[in-house]
Amino acid sequence: MKKSYYNDEGELGAMIVPELFPARAMVAELIVLANQAIASHLTALGVPAIYRVQNTPDPGDIQEFIKLASNLGAELYLEDEEDVQPADYQAFIEEFTAQKSERVLAYLLEDTLKPAIYSTIAQPHFGLALQHGYVHCTSPVSRYSDLLISRVLHTIFNEGRDRRSSRSKEGVELGHSSCHGKITWNVLPPEIQQELEAQLTSVVVHLTERENVAQDAQEDLEGLIKTGLMKERTGQTFQGLITGVQSYGFFVEIEISSESVETFRVEGLVHVSSLKDDWYEYRSRQQTLVGRKNRNQYRLGDMVEVQVKSVDYYRQQIDLVAVGGGSIAFDDDEFSTPSHPYRY
Repeated sequence: MKKSYYNDEGELGAMIVPELFPARAMVAELIVLANQAIASHLTALGVPAIYRVQNTPDPGDIQEFIKLASNLGAELYLEDEEDVQPADYQAFIEEFTAQKSERVLAYLLEDTLKPAIYSTIAQPHFGLALQHGYVHCTSPVSRYSDLLISRVLHTIFNEGRDRRSSRSKEGVELGHSSCHGKITWNVLPPEIQQELEAQLTSVVVHLTERENVAQDAQEDLEGLIKTGLMKERTGQTFQGLITGVQSYGFFVEIEISSESVETFRVEGLVHVSSLKDDWYEYRSRQQTLVGRKNRNQYRLGDMVEVQVKSVDYYRQQIDLVAVGGGSIAFDDDEFSTPSHPYRY
């Protein structure tokens, strides 16, 4: 499915660009660079702005991810366990690129990131590895934050002072980076500066809230489209990737090709009640369901063959049945104590 074209950050920022088509990847990188350049310029001018920021992930979440990655065969390390850096994430991605569980590891890594929000203070953006500011300005027709930044730029070019006073002979070019480090005065008149600060401060929290609502609506729409396409495929069999394991079953992501849309990925649930061949024990540490007798296991990152059992369009729920795949559990101390046994 296509993502919204103005969602230039994504979850991992520029680090997910290689997943796009080459032309779109180039455009995405250019958009990031343009937004970064505008943020640097507004910061240098000392004028009010709305920045896009993202806090550092919690070290505890990273440690849990590293443990799960180890279960999937990827040995990951942190240089400093209490000071996570964007470079650590880039190193993780490079390390598990060659792993067969690369896709599920990428999903788990994304889950450790905190959501990006809007702020009137130029703070770091972790996902984009930026220490001093990033703004949204390239899609004023689609995002209100971009429109506000356009208004700030318009105000600078029309009301901004390019020199300390009218008696100064030499000024600076407010629309060019050559002015950076040379401005020792307030670019905007005090009343305009205060008006902009008040306006942006009053709207910044609202912008974050409304963007979350818009993102949820877009995801719901995409979910309905995917569910509608899957309803047509009830009874068909597909190869899929286990992306999550719980005591009640496991989630499988399958890739579908369609004439009406690009290749898309959809996730369904194999409920534990459909596993009728054995008692299944849930092991939360290993993210695994293991059969007591046959030792067959359904583990995070395993490939399985599933059949589409039923589709609930309005609830966006896809029920699957496992018909093959999984792996064999090893008999060692690590698996000696079950969490939850099930038999159906």
